[in-house]
Amino acid sequence: MADTADVVGCDEPSAPKLEQLKQRFTEFRTRNEETNKLLQWEMEINARATELLKEPLSTPIDERDYAHSVAVRAFSCVMEDPLLPMEILSHWGPEFAQKLKEGIDLRQGPSISSQSQLILQADMRDTVELDKLRNEVLDLKSQLSLSKVLSDGRRNEMTSLRKLLTEQEHETYRARLSDEQLSRRNEELNESLGKLTKDATDLRQQLGDAVERAALVPELEARIKSLEVDLDNEQQLQAKTNAELNVELDNALQEVQKVTRKFRQLQNTSKQSEGEIADLSAQLSVAVSQIVEKDARIAKILSQNQDLVRNNNILQSECNGRKQEIASRDQKIRKLDLDIQSAGVKNNLYVQYEAQAAALSEAKQKTTSE
Repeated sequence: MADTADVVGCDEPSAPKLEQLKQRFTEFRTRNEETNKLLQWEMEINARATELLKEPLSTPIDERDYAHSVAVRAFSCVMEDPLLPMEILSHWGPEFAQKLKEGIDLRQGPSISSQSQLILQADMRDTVELDKLRNEVLDLKSQLSLSKVLSDGRRNEMTSLRKLLTEQEHETYRARLSDEQLSRRNEELNESLGKLTKDATDLRQQLGDAVERAALVPELEARIKSLEVDLDNEQQLQAKTNAELNVELDNALQEVQKVTRKFRQLQNTSKQSEGEIADLSAQLSVAVSQIVEKDARIAKILSQNQDLVRNNNILQSECNGRKQEIASRDQKIRKLDLDIQSAGVKNNLYVQYEAQAAALSEAKQKTTSE
């Protein structure tokens, strides 16, 4: 934790907030990746729905052939399961009740021509595709709800991230650092700047993806309108024989409208994310300018330190010269002291010699006078 505090140059009490900031930023980036995967999956579903809608519809048939195909299908269901209650087959129409009873008694169905078989196969295929399309619309609705929840969580995380960044800007920096700490901090700031630049590039890429998704909304609306038209045609085709299918188609249309509104809400959320990313870019620019100023200060301090080192070297050389001169003078002084001491000894000997000479002279004079 202390190492992390040294990286950004803040005091020790603010280090837990920094760790919390890093953790939330990592969670935010993970959720953003999950949201992108979810949106990609929704786009694949939309592509599948588009392929289904592009497939040609079955050949329109008249009411008599359609009624005959319904009767054949009902009779086939009864023949496969003779114990099937008649109430289950009531939605095929009351006009086929007598024919179905006769078919159950005789175990013999009406004749099926090749044209009727083709009509029956086309009708069953349309029913299966319609059910599949309805299930895909329901899945898309649930996935869009989940996407909205994830987008709200992402917006809340970005709000908390901005708040923590604002609190982190008010933290005090250390006033004095040694030369080694300044060098290490300069390297760490450069690494932080590289990471921030990379994160900003990722955010810009995400913004571009959001803009592209927003550009796909008109195409999606056109597809939804095409889906509504196809569903209306299918509803008109089966209006006389299937009331329950009409209710389900109405519900599907309502769900499609909800999907359209949720996609528009997703577009608005993308615009809000664009504004938030612009704020983060502005904060990044401020951080970069602060780092540039700090680099200039560090360079100035390093230059001053180099000048001090040069001056110190000059003073050291002068001091060494002075020390050598003092040592030479000390040697001369010691030599003079020795010479003085030697001269003093010689002077004492000379005084003693003169005293002895005077004593001998006096003794000689006394001897001569006697």
